Amino acid sequence: MNFFKRFNDYSCIYDNKKELTTLSHYTNSIDAVLNICKGCFWMTEIMDFGNDDPKEGVLILEKVFDYIQNNIESPEIKKYVTEFIGDEQSRKKFLKDDHTTFVLSTCKNNNSNTMWENYAKEDGYRIEVDFKKFWKSISVSIKGLNKKNRNNEIVKYAPIIYEEKKQENLVMKEFTDLINSQAFGIVLKEKVKYILQHLMYVGNFYKESYFFEEEEVRFVINTMIYKDGEIVDLMPDRELNKNNNKHYIEMKFDPMAIILVECKSEKAKIKFLSKSGEGWETKVKVL
Repeated sequence: MNFFKRFNDYSCIYDNKKELTTLSHYTNSIDAVLNICKGCFWMTEIMDFGNDDPKEGVLILEKVFDYIQNNIESPEIKKYVTEFIGDEQSRKKFLKDDHTTFVLSTCKNNNSNTMWENYAKEDGYRIEVDFKKFWKSISVSIKGLNKKNRNNEIVKYAPIIYEEKKQENLVMKEFTDLINSQAFGIVLKEKVKYILQHLMYVGNFYKESYFFEEEEVRFVINTMIYKDGEIVDLMPDRELNKNNNKHYIEMKFDPMAIILVECKSEKAKIKFLSKSGEGWETKVKVL
């Protein structure tokens, strides 16, 4: 098995996929809603999720470290893994320096009390999109060029995996496949680092079980891509949201994919219609 081809294979996350027809995004921000209605979602950098869920990005590293310490005999592999992710400080450094990922969270449930209460309170909103129209039309800006998501190369999506046993089994299989694959031209330490980056990407689709009511479907951009015979870092153009101090990139899509803008209150509806311009009256309603 060729390491670099296996490195770029994320099919394990798709075992969790089921046919999707519509998706919802819940938010309390009128500015976010107006932006979405213009055909633009903001994908947040995974490192900036820490205030909402301190385990974001870290959960997979904890599982990988525990698995290797308990199941791998090689002292050399254990040494490198400990160096990269052996404690909380090194994990945060690994996240910051060696893994850049941007995330858009959506929900399979178009009427989720959990999502209304947590993300779209008194005067919040729910934007419902036609999944197929949305998925076919998305694009992102990389190095100044607007890139369509051909062959799912740039953006991938899958439902979040909440079951701990399934998470552990995926870690074991992915690590075993990659460490046993042929990787000509790179030393073991570099190979281990690439494997951890690969598992970090897989781990972006993991959350702890008490979040299961969110029924999240996540869209993710990972900058580490195997292309033209080497692993390259395709960093999208990113911005800083000064209102919440979080970094984001713009993911463009066809706003005709929007089916409905649902408002938590009459006040929220009036506010939306006063700012959104013409053409939205038939696509807006109050919960």
